[in-house]
Amino acid sequence: MYTQSANQVQLLAASRAGLPVPQLQRAMHLTLGVEQALRRDLSFRVEAYLKTLDRLISYERLRSGEIVSAPRNDARGNIKGVEFEAAFSDERVFGWINVAVMRAEEYNEYDGLGWRLSPADQRKTVTTVFEFRLSDRLSVNLRAFYGSGFAYLNDAPGTPDLRLHYPEYKRADARVSYAVPVAGTASQVYLEILNLFSHRNAFSFTGEQKNPLTPDVNLLLPMIVNAGVRVQW
Repeated sequence: MYTQSANQVQLLAASRAGLPVPQLQRAMHLTLGVEQALRRDLSFRVEAYLKTLDRLISYERLRSGEIVSAPRNDARGNIKGVEFEAAFSDERVFGWINVAVMRAEEYNEYDGLGWRLSPADQRKTVTTVFEFRLSDRLSVNLRAFYGSGFAYLNDAPGTPDLRLHYPEYKRADARVSYAVPVAGTASQVYLEILNLFSHRNAFSFTGEQKNPLTPDVNLLLPMIVNAGVRVQW
């Protein structure tokens, strides 16, 4: 059983509406899973869960990317999902993959619309990490992420208020690290490329919507190159 207090935005919304401070939001998590080491360097985990939520403070994620919070505890919901994870590791290679499928629904006690997708609904995610230790000092790290888009409220003028999904999100990162021990520290220098293939990932919709399937979009940043030094002592 988990509880969560209202955040600053939710408290401000309640204050502006002249309402009392919202109650603690609650969640009951029921989880069933299996975790097994197939051998010393390979393991996996499978987990299914049901999260029952009540006394929620609902919010809307608009197509513009804006988040609009309710001023009171006005909703309940549930999240159902399955998650698979596997890891492999030896002296030179580390690999990890996580695949998750979920559905999040919400029922607002006041709007009369019944059950609908929650703004937290994201049907599928896949995350992979691979690290290759080429020598005692040199390593290469590759990461890839895929996520189906979060749900949003289609509030464009002249269109019905339907819960739709942003486009899928895809990104691959690469990082090369070289250890440089200095004065007893575990220091390293690195070169990192984020969004290696410059995928066009939508952050929000903007402008005139030609039709519900091809809106204009605001995009997240394209390829980013970072170089740096990390020092641990």
